Amino acid sequence: MAGAVSMHARLDIAELAGQFAVGTTPVREAAMRLWGEQLLEVHPKGGLRAVLATEARLRGLLDLNERLATAAIASAVATVDRAPSAATSVEARARAIFRTIAARTGNPALVTFIEGLSDRLAVFRTRELEIMEDADGDLNLLEAALHDATQMRRALRRYHRRRLANAPEFVWAATANSIAGGV
Repeated sequence: MAGAVSMHARLDIAELAGQFAVGTTPVREAAMRLWGEQLLEVHPKGGLRAVLATEARLRGLLDLNERLATAAIASAVATVDRAPSAATSVEARARAIFRTIAARTGNPALVTFIEGLSDRLAVFRTRELEIMEDADGDLNLLEAALHDATQMRRALRRYHRRRLANAPEFVWAATANSIAGGV
């Protein structure tokens, strides 16, 4: 999720099993779960690879994240007394904020889905401070708006618009890191 594995590296089940000194069955099961969660895809030469970062994919994920969070605000049934901790990374803070928004609906399936979106957005969110010096300011606005639906909708719109405007830079940073530091 952090982009430590090159998006172009071919992941072979047997090689991974040998590397971690385990059987192929648990590696295959884990790989299939990651494939189902859209974190891995089929490599053109066989095996699997990390899902390629593309601008279209990022835009689609951000759009879906905003739509689901906005819908969650409209159907919130509970409030959370405490905002997510500001003492964590940008990626962890964003994950916690969107989980909090989803949890307020009382719908565990929505929480699970939002967490899956956060997994898919993690490779981009870990680079937010490289692309946007004030990325944590957007998170501060979201945290401050957690108890006001109108402010939250505005803060969500701002958060997503700013990331959409920087989508090419996010993809470039994720791809450049993948090529330079990947397996």
